[in-house]
Amino acid sequence: MAHAHCHSHGPAAESDQYPKMNYGPGAKWIKHLTKDRLGTFNGGHFSDVNLSSVLYTHRIDNQENVKLEVWSAPGLTKPSFEEAVKQKFRPARKGESFGPSFEFDPGCEAMVFTKDGTPLQGITGGYGGDRRVEHIIPRSAVKAGKYELVIESSCNGMFGVPWNGDTIAPPDMNRYFQLASADLVVPNMEAWHLMWDFQTLRELTDSLPGNTSLQNKALKTANAIMNVFEKGDPSSIAHARKVAEEVFGEGWHEKSDSIYEEGPEKAQIWGIGHCHIDTAWLWPYRVTQQKVARSWSTQVDLMERYPEHRFTCSQAQQYKWLEQLYPPLFERVKAKILEGKFHPVGGSWVENDSNMPSGEALARQFIFGQRYFESRFGIRCKTAWLPDSFGLTGALPQLIRLADMDYFFTQKLSWNNINVFPHSTFNWVGIDGTQVLCHMTPVDTYTAQATVGDINKGLTNHKNLESSDISLLVFGNGDGGGGPLPKMLENLRRIRATGNRSRDIPPVNMGHSVDDFFDVIAKDSAAGTELPNWWVLLQP
Repeated sequence: MAHAHCHSHGPAAESDQYPKMNYGPGAKWIKHLTKDRLGTFNGGHFSDVNLSSVLYTHRIDNQENVKLEVWSAPGLTKPSFEEAVKQKFRPARKGESFGPSFEFDPGCEAMVFTKDGTPLQGITGGYGGDRRVEHIIPRSAVKAGKYELVIESSCNGMFGVPWNGDTIAPPDMNRYFQLASADLVVPNMEAWHLMWDFQTLRELTDSLPGNTSLQNKALKTANAIMNVFEKGDPSSIAHARKVAEEVFGEGWHEKSDSIYEEGPEKAQIWGIGHCHIDTAWLWPYRVTQQKVARSWSTQVDLMERYPEHRFTCSQAQQYKWLEQLYPPLFERVKAKILEGKFHPVGGSWVENDSNMPSGEALARQFIFGQRYFESRFGIRCKTAWLPDSFGLTGALPQLIRLADMDYFFTQKLSWNNINVFPHSTFNWVGIDGTQVLCHMTPVDTYTAQATVGDINKGLTNHKNLESSDISLLVFGNGDGGGGPLPKMLENLRRIRATGNRSRDIPPVNMGHSVDDFFDVIAKDSAAGTELPNWWVLLQP
């Protein structure tokens, strides 16, 4: 008589973990609907119940806790801090309108000073991508229970006050601005970090091409975060942040700036903070001077909070204005230069046009520029810097090398709407055969927002990957936008954490200078001999 025996070996043990019966619907994931859902998690119609509703735990604006006083400078005058604080101030309140268009900007630009006149940071109002309206109150002031500030505001938009909204339209000299907020707030920083987590995940979902593993994982993780979050349950924020580690890695946040020390040995995208400020464009020189002070003070402040942050700016004229008009801030900038965190570049007096001036005028740009940098900071710039020039004369390579610089950065040729310049990294050879090592960022801008799209473009749009596979990411808001924002530095940390675990996004690094970037290109290309050459004119 035959007997059948069932033995529970490996396969049977595995089947114990896989249910025998299934009565669920099991519908196929409709990807585009899930992507659309992500847009409802922050702001918008559901801001009273989504993540926006928990970004602040407290907010007060009553006169007992926030006392405002105002004095308006007459006409188009620009008084010094010492002159302004001696004037008679009157009580003010949130909601007031100020103007006309010359010296106010709660909806745009302002500078925060201590009561003794030390610049602390810039403010950019409004609700655009360059919004920066937060000022962190020192713990000592919180303990004392009293904090006094002086805020100098300017009645101008980011690009002047055009009467019809067109950037280059004539100014509207009767435009007024409204003080939208002057509140004491307590931010829920865990909620802010979750917002930044979610934003990076959404960028990965929207910006990565095709149907990659990382793109789908980011979408699935972002959707799971939305499922976990509950407005009335503070613990759900920590839970949601734990979910984000599916993409960023376990415990990544505690690593802070050391996240850049992990992962691939070679980074393909090099991040450098920047704030391009036109010395002369849509505003008087006095406004340029204010824009410089606002932007650079903000970056010095960010360096204290983000150790990896490096910031670069050109134009000796702007450094001299800072030295003359804001001596305490100049000393803070100088200290950061000596620490190797604030990097002068360019070697010229201003970011000059090179098509109209004579050779002697161009030579003097470098003579006076390098002389200033050496006299104030003990350095000469190694990298010439003209990202905003409409074409470049073939005489520049010789003049750049004579000014003791080997490298050159430019970018504006990429904005041509007809011709596509064929190179990203190359040797630019001048009219006499003199060459400079040149990089034109594939990101196609000197005001990048440090997004996943920017990082990806730095590789996919690079035109010389066969010779050099690294790109410079020049990020930050210019012309008074204050340069890089905290959210940009937060985003880059998350992008690096992602790149440490996935090959679907180029690795990005921080903490280096523009000169370091070019040094690597020179080394990897056998001193430029493996790079293509471009002769004489660089014209759009």
